[in-house]
Amino acid sequence: MPKKKTEQEEAPKKLAIYTLKLDDKQMETLHAILKAKCWESFEVPYARYAYKGLDCNVTAYESRKVVIAGKGTEDFVINVLEPEVTKAPKLGYDEVLHPDWFEAHAGLDESGKGDFFGPVIAATVIADKAAIDAWIKAGVKDSKKIADTKIVQLEKKEVVRLWCIKDNKILLHKITASAKRLSGIHELPSLEESKLSKDSLVKSHFIKSKVRTITRFQITEAIYRHTWTTKTLPADFVWVQLDKISTITLSGPHKRWIVELLKQ
Repeated sequence: MPKKKTEQEEAPKKLAIYTLKLDDKQMETLHAILKAKCWESFEVPYARYAYKGLDCNVTAYESRKVVIAGKGTEDFVINVLEPEVTKAPKLGYDEVLHPDWFEAHAGLDESGKGDFFGPVIAATVIADKAAIDAWIKAGVKDSKKIADTKIVQLEKKEVVRLWCIKDNKILLHKITASAKRLSGIHELPSLEESKLSKDSLVKSHFIKSKVRTITRFQITEAIYRHTWTTKTLPADFVWVQLDKISTITLSGPHKRWIVELLKQ
């Protein structure tokens, strides 16, 4: 039986390295503080000074760049560096000091070796404040430093599906031809595709959740009963007669779910 994580284990990891640039006066102040603490001095190439403490090291380079590293980094920055040296609290105040960091951003990257060696694939991700906050809480800073197990964990997501029955018809989403091998397959429509807000769903209308795995990713699909009131339908949404369900192509999981729910 897996061991249940404690609150301490689930809490965000503390900062283990911190870098900033100081002016000459601040460099002298920091040097005096480290000497007064009787920290052990050691040699580092191109450094004015370097000191080793109980749980972190401080290295001040000739360029006036200072690097604090070790498990005690965050405590040292908050309790010593900011109040006694820089006189400016910054750590943990990113949202106040840099509000633009938390506005919607688009990031573009590509993968491939070019036309000579094969195709190049480009992708864009647009992140709003909610996504940025979630990534910070999850400890995501550099995608190249995230372990595969962490990626799988982050990819576990919930898709909300709509269960709409009206006049012996069921509302389905027909996947378009642009999806190639999935073209023509029908599924229960998702909330995202319907353009409805999650606020329009009432908790009492929740039916059940289903889990399916696509490649290595596990997706939870929550099905909600919804009354479709508008006459117009989003693109690729279709009403299908219940007695004609067997004549259309349904995705495997959705076919099982629809059969199961119709029996209830």
